[in-house]
Amino acid sequence: MFEPIKAIGASGIKPIDMSFTREASKKESTEGFGSLFSKAFSDANKAMFYAGQTGRIVAAGGNIEMHEVSIAGQKAKIALHLTTQLTGKITQACQQLFQMQL
Repeated sequence: MFEPIKAIGASGIKPIDMSFTREASKKESTEGFGSLFSKAFSDANKAMFYAGQTGRIVAAGGNIEMHEVSIAGQKAKIALHLTTQLTGKITQACQQLFQMQL
């Protein structure tokens, strides 16, 4: 009479690690400022690609839950917003450094 409830995330798509916190280790302590931002931009790109991929799967009639598509889209939106804010702050900091008189 009633269908059993399906498990959330049973479609097998791996979530993207969106955490920007790191544990201190010798290798990571030698990483430069630029590599930190490079990783952040790369993670944002992965999030947007994943959101597009889930949207294409739904459009093709694939077996994916709608809430996964929505969550992936929101993660991509937040990652893009973070990336643009980060870029703006870096640009602002560089402009202030260039305006300093020695």
